[in-house]
Amino acid sequence: MLDLSYASCGNLLNNQYHPREDVRITIHEPDEHGAGDILISTEVVRGMRLEEYHIGDVGRLFEYSCPCGKSSVLEVLGRAGFDYVKLAGAILRQEEFDRVIARLNMFDDYRATFSSSYAGARLQGQGIVHIYRKDGVGTPALAREIATQIEKELFVTPTRTWGQLVEDGLLLPLDVVFVPKPFPVGNKPVRLRLT
Repeated sequence: MLDLSYASCGNLLNNQYHPREDVRITIHEPDEHGAGDILISTEVVRGMRLEEYHIGDVGRLFEYSCPCGKSSVLEVLGRAGFDYVKLAGAILRQEEFDRVIARLNMFDDYRATFSSSYAGARLQGQGIVHIYRKDGVGTPALAREIATQIEKELFVTPTRTWGQLVEDGLLLPLDVVFVPKPFPVGNKPVRLRLT
């Protein structure tokens, strides 16, 4: 296991760390707020280096005059494949999906799959939300109502919703598909996937 940061600093949030000086951390394809895939470069054993290794987390780097004397801060935002997926420049966070789904209270469980395609020269993201309802009710009108509500409330950037990015042509409207059986559940359900 690599030590990428110093012991936690009491001046930072739980998901923030001061990177070690012998570890170079960069952010791959950062969005407008500096968030992107975390890459590390460091010596793992004498004479063997990792260069720009994807650790599977998304985060951002920023400078902060910390009272402890250190200034660089790495903020870890989530784990790829567990907590977020990156789609057409947007970071889709499971925590945000869970927040919207809980507010809607219109179904019992969900899984969402995402992909990207080009429309001319423009990359567009698309998503399908698979919905399970214990009562088995699932009509096309209900699917559209659920999709519309999710698009209106789901923030995919810090300031823009899915629906707003649909209006800008960056994302396509969500599709909602009802499934007849509950989803298999492991230790930590992975609800968002890229296809």
